[in-house]
Amino acid sequence: MTKNGLPSSRRSDDGVALIAVLLMMFVGVAAVSIIASTVIYAIGSNVANKSTTQSFIAAESGRDAVLANVLAATCSLTASNPVGSGHVAPFYEASADVCPSKTAGSTFTITSTGYDASGATSKIVATYSRLVTYENQPGGSLAYFSGTFKLTKSTYTGDVVIRDGDYNCNSDSTIDGDLWVPKGSLEISAKCVITGSIYVRDGVNLKSSNSAVGKSVVAGGDITMSAGGMIVGVDLVSNGNITVDAGQVNGKARAAKTVDVKTNPQAIVLGGIEQNVSPAPAVFSPSLADVFAMTAWVDLPSTKSVWGADVDWVTYTPTTDHKGNKVCTGDVTASVTKTLASGMNRVGIDYSACTTDVTAKVTSAALNRDVLFLVPSGVAMNVDISGTVTSLLAAKSQFFFIHGDANTTNPLPNCRVGGSAGDDITLPATLGVDVMFYTACGISKEPNAFTGQYYAANDGNSHWVQPSFTCKQMKWTPVIDLGCKLGQSAGSGTGPTVTTIQKPVRVTQVEVAP
Repeated sequence: MTKNGLPSSRRSDDGVALIAVLLMMFVGVAAVSIIASTVIYAIGSNVANKSTTQSFIAAESGRDAVLANVLAATCSLTASNPVGSGHVAPFYEASADVCPSKTAGSTFTITSTGYDASGATSKIVATYSRLVTYENQPGGSLAYFSGTFKLTKSTYTGDVVIRDGDYNCNSDSTIDGDLWVPKGSLEISAKCVITGSIYVRDGVNLKSSNSAVGKSVVAGGDITMSAGGMIVGVDLVSNGNITVDAGQVNGKARAAKTVDVKTNPQAIVLGGIEQNVSPAPAVFSPSLADVFAMTAWVDLPSTKSVWGADVDWVTYTPTTDHKGNKVCTGDVTASVTKTLASGMNRVGIDYSACTTDVTAKVTSAALNRDVLFLVPSGVAMNVDISGTVTSLLAAKSQFFFIHGDANTTNPLPNCRVGGSAGDDITLPATLGVDVMFYTACGISKEPNAFTGQYYAANDGNSHWVQPSFTCKQMKWTPVIDLGCKLGQSAGSGTGPTVTTIQKPVRVTQVEVAP
């Protein structure tokens, strides 16, 4: 017993209990403090997130406001709704770099900074691309490079346009259509046969005795014909002078200046001559400027959403070969012929996941739909169609092989960076579907003949590796509408040219530091 009558062990237990109570109080206070801090931090974070979200939404509102302004009848490059008295959220300052063209494809960039009422800011940069297409926009046999263009096959079906500079037809060839030279002059110095008409901005020199023009020769400059045995089926028409030293013209020789037909048996103009004609008789319809614009390279978009809402997309997944490499070379016939999802009418094969060269391979199949093969720009595109491929439709099914352009910010063909020019196309001897090949890289060798479109740049050499094909109008709504004819003169036209300005497509958007 202690002096106060309590056992010593009891006093010791009371002290321990007191310490325990105090510890529990400290733990409770600490827990309450931590919870309070967490709640306060969460509240603060939510407030900050709310401010950031509101400022980002404001930035996108500014982007949309500028987009509407640049597309208006009178283009305006800016839009503003600053923070301050009298203004209602969202608050933004936004601008575009250029007004998009109203007559040609173009790319423009919008920069927008958004604010919330508390001062938080967000900044985005969005790039848009807008296509301008033409009803019956010419595709087929077109050149997108200089006058070093050289025909590498015996026969073309479709019009040919030499877009840049002079042209010398110096190899044995037949163009089953019209020949246009909207930026230079023309010389025929080999066995060249043009079944349609020739339209040239400057002068024309016809000096090959084995050549023939089925219809007329229309030139803004002088026309000289000096080859006995050469035949022009209709007229020579010049806004300069015409000289016929030799050759036969089945129609007239009509010139704004003089007409000189030499007095020798080899110089024949059956329809007579007309000189000093006013107004100048050489008329180009469509105009040479329109021809040049219509045949400009079009950067087709690689964004799936722009190719239509009725496309049943299949994403191609790379496989692994025996060496462990990821490859994109599998047969996609099953995907091409798959049962379509409800409301879908076409199939799209998306190769965007491929970082190695793509081989789009299709074996025997019977098609009742159109099919799009979308290949990214960073890899080569190889097309391998074999077996019997037919269409069950009254109008043929269509295959569209689209190899993305490496640079969609300029209206030029840009082959992939670091890649050798020239894609590869392998086709069966007969093909029961129409096909379109779109590639900024051209092709490395000529495949078997086909019917459809070849929309391509050159192969990096001085000539164009051009397949044997019959040009046919092809459509993939709303992006592609390619025809085969340009001219409306001499009965070769298909009606007035109709220009359609497509809706702009947002290609990229990134958030940057304000």
